[in-house]
Amino acid sequence: MTNNLLTKTKMSELVGWSEANGRRWVKNLKEYIPTVTSQNRIMYTMESLRIMKFFKRLNEVGLTIPEIKQILSKEGLPKDELEEQKIIEQCKATREFKNYNEEIKDTIPSTGEMMIPYLKLIRDGKAYTASEITEKLVEYFKLRAKTNKI
Repeated sequence: MTNNLLTKTKMSELVGWSEANGRRWVKNLKEYIPTVTSQNRIMYTMESLRIMKFFKRLNEVGLTIPEIKQILSKEGLPKDELEEQKIIEQCKATREFKNYNEEIKDTIPSTGEMMIPYLKLIRDGKAYTASEITEKLVEYFKLRAKTNKI
């Protein structure tokens, strides 16, 4: 039985998350993740792993932890992969991506692309508000909001 038990770190790795990200998901959704105590340590089962992989798939659809909690409180935990897939398909069908334009997605700078300009901005050691930083990055990348008239 002990061979099938997983640490939080190992479970995160198997799901495909960093240890920190896995810990965050376990902490926020612990009431849905089965645990076993072994030698005074909290361990996770293969069922825990299945559930964590389900959470990851929901997250990949674009759902946040609060949205996932809401779905779980309404639907409960899926009993198998077929039920998981049904829930995921429902989420995909109802998920609204407002004002998302496939044609312009590649023109939005990635976090990595913004890092150097951001670091150059804050290297003077001054305190900046998030709005000031956003304004400077928008100016640097020459971004503008597109308004849709109805």
